[in-house]
Amino acid sequence: MIELIQCKTDIGRKLESYKDFLPVDYRSCFKHGRILKGKKIMHVNATHKGGGVAELLATQISLERSMGIDSRWFVMDAPDTFFRVTKKIHNMTQGLPGRLTMKEALTYLDTNQELSLPFLQILNTVKPDLVVIHDPQPMPLVKYVPAGIKTILRLHIDFSEPNPRITKFLTPFLSNYSRIIISSKNYIPELPKNVQKRTTVIMPGIDPLSEKNRPMAREKARIITKQLGIDPDRPIVLQVSRFDPWKDPLGVIEAYSMAKLEIQNLQLVLAGIIQAKDDPGARLILEKVKKRAGTDPDIFLFWDQSQINSNSVDCFVSAILTASTVVIQKSIKEGFGLTITEAMWKGKPVIGGNASGVRLQIINNRNGMIVSNTLMAAKAIIKLVRNPKLRNKLGKAARLSVQKRFLQPKYLLENLKVYKQVL
Repeated sequence: MIELIQCKTDIGRKLESYKDFLPVDYRSCFKHGRILKGKKIMHVNATHKGGGVAELLATQISLERSMGIDSRWFVMDAPDTFFRVTKKIHNMTQGLPGRLTMKEALTYLDTNQELSLPFLQILNTVKPDLVVIHDPQPMPLVKYVPAGIKTILRLHIDFSEPNPRITKFLTPFLSNYSRIIISSKNYIPELPKNVQKRTTVIMPGIDPLSEKNRPMAREKARIITKQLGIDPDRPIVLQVSRFDPWKDPLGVIEAYSMAKLEIQNLQLVLAGIIQAKDDPGARLILEKVKKRAGTDPDIFLFWDQSQINSNSVDCFVSAILTASTVVIQKSIKEGFGLTITEAMWKGKPVIGGNASGVRLQIINNRNGMIVSNTLMAAKAIIKLVRNPKLRNKLGKAARLSVQKRFLQPKYLLENLKVYKQVL
């Protein structure tokens, strides 16, 4: 049965806890929050775990509720056939060539139509002032929102070079939203002309108080990584991301292999614990990655929670980030890339692929490095591993840029401003 499931929204976050991170934004959040107090906001997305969107919403909704806003979070319970189609739609919005088959289009539309029944029941019960739909999976639900209820579409994906066929297919839904929020102004020209003036740019932000983003003692990180078979006394190159062709894990292995010719004790960690239900293709990519990694004892692949002992996923990620020498995110396409933000917040030098979302965060050779191909990535790895002063310089600049621009209080504030404008 296809339905919407309400998620837990109270993870114990209170806005007061963030005061010291961004005092000005903290005060502004309270100012806007007072105006929105009592308003009912309904968020809908594909899944409650296993991705940046779910992490954003967990903190954002908890903070909105702590301010007296009645925010609620619902996720889709739909079959794998639907999520295989929406993964293709996601890839096409990021430039994958081809077209949807008639069967795929009908699966997408019919599933959302079936979802409209529980959706309307929730609307009638909750009576929200605002409905916020996240990404293409539930996008057609806008057709079923009664007049008088405002709607926002939050697109978290890289919309810099979408396949024109998918833009045309999605245009009837895009056109029905009161407002669209994207992560970069560079995505606006690719949206239908009739919605471009209703589009707002908000860049995401990480939660500095989450287990993953809190500081971890280096000794604790050493113990955890050592238990996982990784040698903390040797250089570690790390990529934290789902197993997805847009993240180019095969290219990361190639860059590591080239760099290892000069740094023979180099290790590579690819961490992509598969949690998200809306990413059924991850295991196919994982098999290709396993084949390419072969029997190299210095390549460590993590895809299942059973591999990380009794550690939570967030504790595991915090440990390997803390222990890593260099972090890489060799994305070909990237809507924003919160894994980059998280590494920068840890004070790590990040090598990023030349993708839109990466360029929003990394200024080449100032707070990280941007590379356009595998050879450049290999050279950047060698340079950073051999130059601790450069690593320290870029890492400090990286953390400072996150503190100024990419923490949750700023992200929350920008969303509150849009809510106020729309309502």
